[in-house]
Amino acid sequence: MKNFQKHLFVLVCLIAINSWAFGQQQFGVKVSGGISRLYGALEDHNHPPGTMTTSFSPSGQAGLYYNFPVGKNSAIGAELLYSHVEGGQTYQWNFKDDNYTDVKSLESNGSDYTFEQISYLSLPVYYGYTFKRLTINAGFQISYAFSSAGHNESNYVIIIIDENDDLYKRGGGMNRELNALPIKDFDFGPRAGVIYRLTNRLSIEGMFYYGIQNINQITTSVEELKIQQMTLGIRYALWNKSEIQ
Repeated sequence: MKNFQKHLFVLVCLIAINSWAFGQQQFGVKVSGGISRLYGALEDHNHPPGTMTTSFSPSGQAGLYYNFPVGKNSAIGAELLYSHVEGGQTYQWNFKDDNYTDVKSLESNGSDYTFEQISYLSLPVYYGYTFKRLTINAGFQISYAFSSAGHNESNYVIIIIDENDDLYKRGGGMNRELNALPIKDFDFGPRAGVIYRLTNRLSIEGMFYYGIQNINQITTSVEELKIQQMTLGIRYALWNKSEIQ
């Protein structure tokens, strides 16, 4: 699987280089901001049954784009981007068992919060179709993770009532930094977007990416971790078709 991801990364690079060498119809810069989430979890939760919720966090992209026409209203585009994604997951539980061995009652409640941030080098390649000023595009993106970090916060309370009706209560918590996340090098999945041309050079763009790769590298975990990202930004053409023909 890892070799397939490397070959796919190289293939996307070659498509991008070929587009630049032979298509060179428009070249520009782009920057965008938005939200992302990492849904799933990085590790097993050795806690009583509970609920997992994911939260959206700030996200962004910046880099270069280029495209060339393959028909009157069609074009192939490729980009080279710095992409930053963040996300958090909260696992909460409230467990009570009145039939626990050797005690009358056992109750446990607590929460476990994990936050991750990942920086990628991303290579999207896509097909776009233009209606007057509006372009709709769809394609595929592969990304290589070159930096990651995060932190984990957890706390719990356990209440026990023994057979003599004596109550015992204890709790605890932990905060720890995650300097390098246990994630896979590559992420990939489909992406789609819309571009609205304001002037001959300036456009606004909306993009949605849906990662289909489970980036969790913990082999003992049954949890998956996947990425979703939505951004809104601007594109500025440094060269366009009329200038380089």
